[in-house]
Amino acid sequence: MSDVDDPSSSSGEESHASDSSSYSNDRKVTMHLYLYQNEQQQPSRYHKYDGPSLQSALQLLNHDDPNFKFVKILISDDDREENTALKSLDDVISAGRAIAKSATVENLGIMGNHLRSNEFDDGSNILLFLKEMKGNRSIRHVELDIWDVELDVWDAEEFGEKMLRELEPFLKNNPNLKSFVVEHCRICHDALCLLMVALMNRDSPLGSIELNCCYVDDEAVKFITYFFTDNPKMTPRKISLACNDISDVGYFFLSEVIGNDECKLEEISLIGNDSCGLTGIRSIVSAAAGREIPMKKLDFPADFMADTPDQLQEFVEFFSLFPAFVPNCTQFYCGNFEVSRDALHALGNMLAKRSSPIRALHFNVSSIESDGIVTFLRTFLENHIATPNSIRIGGYSIRRVSVGDLHVVLGPLLQSCLCSLESLTLSDIGQISDNEMIHITSSLDGNTTLKRLDLYDRIPSACVVDRLTSLLCDETTIMSTYNSNHTLNDLGRHMTDPKLCSYLELNKKTPDKGLVATAKVIKVHFAHNFQLGNFDSMKSPVLAQVVSFVNQGFHVWNEAFNVERDLESEGGEEKEVANNNLTVNFLMVRNIPAFFDYVKPR
Repeated sequence: MSDVDDPSSSSGEESHASDSSSYSNDRKVTMHLYLYQNEQQQPSRYHKYDGPSLQSALQLLNHDDPNFKFVKILISDDDREENTALKSLDDVISAGRAIAKSATVENLGIMGNHLRSNEFDDGSNILLFLKEMKGNRSIRHVELDIWDVELDVWDAEEFGEKMLRELEPFLKNNPNLKSFVVEHCRICHDALCLLMVALMNRDSPLGSIELNCCYVDDEAVKFITYFFTDNPKMTPRKISLACNDISDVGYFFLSEVIGNDECKLEEISLIGNDSCGLTGIRSIVSAAAGREIPMKKLDFPADFMADTPDQLQEFVEFFSLFPAFVPNCTQFYCGNFEVSRDALHALGNMLAKRSSPIRALHFNVSSIESDGIVTFLRTFLENHIATPNSIRIGGYSIRRVSVGDLHVVLGPLLQSCLCSLESLTLSDIGQISDNEMIHITSSLDGNTTLKRLDLYDRIPSACVVDRLTSLLCDETTIMSTYNSNHTLNDLGRHMTDPKLCSYLELNKKTPDKGLVATAKVIKVHFAHNFQLGNFDSMKSPVLAQVVSFVNQGFHVWNEAFNVERDLESEGGEEKEVANNNLTVNFLMVRNIPAFFDYVKPR
């Protein structure tokens, strides 16, 4: 412990958790060491660790077992495996030194949350571990993710600086290090200076640097770009500054690095910096467009909100100039102002230049023109581009949209082979008549992508419920049932009919649509009383195939039927539902072994 600064010596405060903290002193924060062979074996809340104990792991590390290349240090107050815990300073030192000497470990993750001071640890154990492992020369990837830090003698920024100070020799001297990731750590300017100096003094640049959710602001970005501008050859190929506090000013600083022809940067991620607007994005895209070697990937904030007509016009003009970068915008929200027909036409033409579909397109506007929406949606058909995954059209003061007119374009759109629409919401568009509802429902005939159709506050009438039920399960013939819609699984909060809801639940819970179709065929055509004589004219191979077809969806149908029964019995005495089991005749046919001799395995 003497090798690490004693935190208690630099402060008069006692090392105990604040009384206001929800994590009290009696909760033991423990470090655990996990050694595993691949990422699939990584312990998590969903995957219990079943690897070697601490003592076995230390032996494997000391003997450089080539099968174990992943090490994870987890700091937690949860009840975890006792045999992996670093219970003493000797354990911490032994673990650090074993990793320092290892020639086979390639990936190191140090992770934890809710770090509080208590009698067992005040943060010094983590620093001691980092100090001891700094001599390692085999690790290629390091991820440091320690968040929600409340220590008595160090605040979160000071603790982040101390961790990077201990890692500085490792970052500088490990020639095999390719990737360094820091997440959820408060990085002050002093800590950033330590990091950048260590990286600039390396013999070769890293391949990737990620500082995500680290409270990086415009001044920090200016500091980073200063080093890379002076040493462009040390610029990594990938930089991620996602989910920070970077505005347009910080984007301007980054554009200077990107525009340098000596810069090796190929990918940059700035998603989650919501305070940045188009002005900052324009500076980076313009710099990237002027490079001799093009950028491979630019990730900007995923959402764009146009609150004024000028902002919408700026958005359209910008991405018309740089259509190659349009795919980086995955969601577009248009709200709080009147959208003209011309603006919608320009937006549609802009989206037509995309190489991949936009994920979400929402119009929640104060005023919108019906024919403008129809013209906009028709753009997807005329330009042969994929539809968004989600479309929402609504607004409290929206003008009357003719749903019948909307159906004229929705029908071909939903039935197009390029349709990727999974969610369609039509809200606050006035009272939709039953005929208009049936028009919209008819658009879904043959559609295999739409999962959610939400008409918001529209309470369906009996005829609309019947039409939707027929859409999900057409009972006319076996083939019509088999070819019904097996994808739609959400019709909003007002769809409460038990039979309809059972079909929606069946569509939702069963990924294999072939089994869904089979279950519906069983329900409609095989679950009623019938005579065994119906099968008499069938030859054995044909009969065997029919029985096999029904058999494969038998358990799916039973589960779906239970859903319908439960829905009908909610809120009162359970109702008796007829035909809740297959007929005795069918069960007899189903269990004749001779028939299955003719069935080929699928």
